[in-house]
Amino acid sequence: MIKLMHLFLLFLPFSMFGQKNLDSLLSDLSQLNSRFQLVDLQEKYPDVVCSGGLAILDTSASNAVKSALKRRKTGVFGPVLNSDGSSSYIKVFENSKDYLMRMNYILLGKGAEAKQITDSLFNLINSGSSFRDIALQNTWDPDREKLGDYGWFKKNHMVKPIDEEFSKHGLNDVFTAYTNEYGWIIVKVKAKLKKRRYIDYIEVVVEPNRISPY
Repeated sequence: MIKLMHLFLLFLPFSMFGQKNLDSLLSDLSQLNSRFQLVDLQEKYPDVVCSGGLAILDTSASNAVKSALKRRKTGVFGPVLNSDGSSSYIKVFENSKDYLMRMNYILLGKGAEAKQITDSLFNLINSGSSFRDIALQNTWDPDREKLGDYGWFKKNHMVKPIDEEFSKHGLNDVFTAYTNEYGWIIVKVKAKLKKRRYIDYIEVVVEPNRISPY
């Protein structure tokens, strides 16, 4: 009886999503070359939930990410059953080891006034003021609740001024940098890992209660 229930749960996404739709989704997923194509995939399949980035084996990792890290392979695989009854399919672009970093930042814009504001806020933070409070009140980032944390990135994969400064600082250090793209930024070193295994991926979650059966 338990085995039959397990098989029912395993194949539930197929019956609700529809085999034709699922085949199309997996075909498109297999042809992607970068996680930055995630937006296009989400637009084409609005009834599934897409996410992606660089991930390591930690408490926040999904079942699919954990499985992918253990497999140490690239490509598409699934389904991986989740605790809520949904199923995940994952495309792994890279499965390797590298120096990984994570940061918080406050985006402050360009110009002389932005430089003055940057210096003033930097001094406040170094004097003990809350980085979080200052970020929430001052950052230009539209998604300010993230505090500039958009996940892990590899060494030499951030804009050059930040990447160069990052290598000089330790955990929880705060520094300023100027980039041509974004202007003045205050950066806090959130994490630095030496040669940690990671995957670069897109995960697609099929939730049976939200999917058309056709």
